[in-house]
Amino acid sequence: MRRLLALVVVGCALASSISAPAKACGGALYDDDDRAVGRARYALERGDYALARRLAAEAEHEVVGDGTPARARRIGAMAWVRDETAPEAELRRAKQRLLMVRIDKPVHDVQSASDLGEALARFPEHADEARALLEPLADKDLIGSPATYMALARVTNDPAVKLRSVERCQMMIDDADYLGSCRLGFLDSAFLPTRHKQSAVIAIAGTVSGFTIFAFLGAAFGALRRRRR
Repeated sequence: MRRLLALVVVGCALASSISAPAKACGGALYDDDDRAVGRARYALERGDYALARRLAAEAEHEVVGDGTPARARRIGAMAWVRDETAPEAELRRAKQRLLMVRIDKPVHDVQSASDLGEALARFPEHADEARALLEPLADKDLIGSPATYMALARVTNDPAVKLRSVERCQMMIDDADYLGSCRLGFLDSAFLPTRHKQSAVIAIAGTVSGFTIFAFLGAAFGALRRRRR
């Protein structure tokens, strides 16, 4: 046992002496690349899209690391896709960048399919393509972002899928505190067809009504039990 502890101490000492900035013996390695991209990703998930684009650009040009520029470019593109105030020209550039990433990835790559589907959902003329990418991912529970679920809610023609997407988005916000996602204001996008706006609003209203009815029944049942006592 003492020999094992001695080996662990020596290993930690050796890890701490490595010249590359890292933290070992207690978790994964965290280098400058991961931190730079991580800050940009955090801003994206919090809904601070301007900051996410700035941090992604800094990480792409200032930090040299294996895969860092590609990850930073992906975050920068998604920050345009999720920005409801994004100009159409920037949206189209972001969509094209994500399309190129998708082409270079295997057909079963979930991240690239999810990203491209979310980008395509911003354009009425690409709604069918977005639906074809996102619905299979949702069926397999492979969507990892509440914003992507909202994109699916905008393009799907299936009321059940629309409602389930809104519910999953709300659940993910509660669990992961993704502020900036699932905004109802996003439904007012100029790129969103009227029929999709109406369907999404109906789905959200149905979710809220369901919660309201459940709360009312619970309160009524509680009052009835108290009266019987």
